Amino acid sequence: MAGRAYEGSSEPGRLLAAKEEVTALLGTTNDDGWPHVAMMSVGELAAVDPHRPRAALWRSSTATANLGARALEALRRSP
Repeated sequence: MAGRAYEGSSEPGRLLAAKEEVTALLGTTNDDGWPHVAMMSVGELAAVDPHRPRAALWRSSTATANLGARALEALRRSP
């Protein structure tokens, strides 16, 4: 993550090991309207600030294709 970490966060990656169990679900829909859920690990996520998450997706993934065609349906941190 380029730039400065927001207040209250660690420097990028410093506490990554402590967050290994954190996952996020990325919900999208395909061309036919069927839902698709991708599970993302903490290594694929970064917070620009408390309100703007960023996600690293594989260029050839279904989620990337769905996002390219439609807006993000849901990004939710799982318990």
